[in-house]
Amino acid sequence: MGLRKHIYSKIKSILKNEELKEILNKNNINYFDKKDFSFSDIETMETIKNYLKDVNVLIDIGAYQGMFCKTANSFHSFEKSICFEPNKLLNTSINNNNKKIDLIIENIALSDKESIVDYHLHQDSSMNSTMESKIEVLKSEFPWDNPDFIEKIQVPSNTLDNYMLKSEYKNHSLFIKIDTQGNELNVLKHSVQTLKITKILLVEFMFLNPYKNDFSFFDLISFLNIHDFICMGALTIFKRPSKMISGVDFLFVKK
Repeated sequence: MGLRKHIYSKIKSILKNEELKEILNKNNINYFDKKDFSFSDIETMETIKNYLKDVNVLIDIGAYQGMFCKTANSFHSFEKSICFEPNKLLNTSINNNNKKIDLIIENIALSDKESIVDYHLHQDSSMNSTMESKIEVLKSEFPWDNPDFIEKIQVPSNTLDNYMLKSEYKNHSLFIKIDTQGNELNVLKHSVQTLKITKILLVEFMFLNPYKNDFSFFDLISFLNIHDFICMGALTIFKRPSKMISGVDFLFVKK
């Protein structure tokens, strides 16, 4: 059984690699080193590129190591990319992954006001969040993220509207990607003016939620519908080892 699983895994990897090459060749994109891409990001951007006409600024909220920014700029020539990432330790990774991109890194958490907020550092740094965690959910469904190792630091926060009001890009056309580990609707509720110049949104929603937030998927859909965005569907679905659906990236397009 072990050998059969190994062969299956190897064949699956080869097929994925060939599919990746086909996508990149079709879009005239240089082949990335395997360690430098997310296959899901490439599949996502292959779809989103069809909606990016006249969009000239990428705002990546929850940029992590900057790989989504790199992939997005491979599919579309953004005039400027702004990466919001509260964890300063990731600045080097973001810069190294985006050497040829006109880039701004902002080490602030986007939230509901200009302030100082708690930021929770996880063993799995992709899980870092301003939101507190549900310890039992982490233990049962996120086995590689030990809650005993969560540290709390303080970081500056602001609203996206406040930031954009002072930005030279406040009159540009935006594509916003939000992956803030449970804080997405809070960010959007304080970005109402910015949403007026936004054409495309990519928002993660966690159905198996390890964070102490208080909004539902219906709340997210309803809020964006009020602000003239249509949900075009799910682009990426992530599952836990139990096979339960966890995070899903949804594409929203301005009506």
